[in-house]
Amino acid sequence: MSDQSRSSDPASAGVPHRPRLLEQVHEAIRRKYFSRRTEETYVHWIKRFIYFTGKRHPATLGEAEVTAFLNHLAAERHVAAATQNQALSALLFLYDDLHPRAEQGRARGEKPARPAGREFIGSRTSGGAHPRRERAVIRDSAATTPSPSVTPLLGQEGSACRLAS
Repeated sequence: MSDQSRSSDPASAGVPHRPRLLEQVHEAIRRKYFSRRTEETYVHWIKRFIYFTGKRHPATLGEAEVTAFLNHLAAERHVAAATQNQALSALLFLYDDLHPRAEQGRARGEKPARPAGREFIGSRTSGGAHPRRERAVIRDSAATTPSPSVTPLLGQEGSACRLAS
């Protein structure tokens, strides 16, 4: 088929080509200079969301569908909290950057909770390190009380431990 026969189609005459949804996603991500891997991941999660909703266009969907998708990932697919955060970030990008709705606001899902038994107690820097290179300090709540069966060898901090009999 020649190029002339395609362009002479009366249905497409005078109508500018509007990019498809995933083309729009690719273009928006590249405009923001995200990495290729981020682009691949966001497109993956957006596709999964579209398939989950029965191939409906995301512009016709809302917060209820986003929440249902994230709940599906957690309850039925048993994905980790970090994976849920990836999916949520991709969908927030889709709704905040590509299909913003003034009446809807942000499509906000619930952030996955931290694993039970751990609490965030602050951050520390290692010996004059750059402030942006802080390390988070997470304390296991079960480890807050020292175990009576473990005592330091020679009483020196940081030395090897032995089991007390």
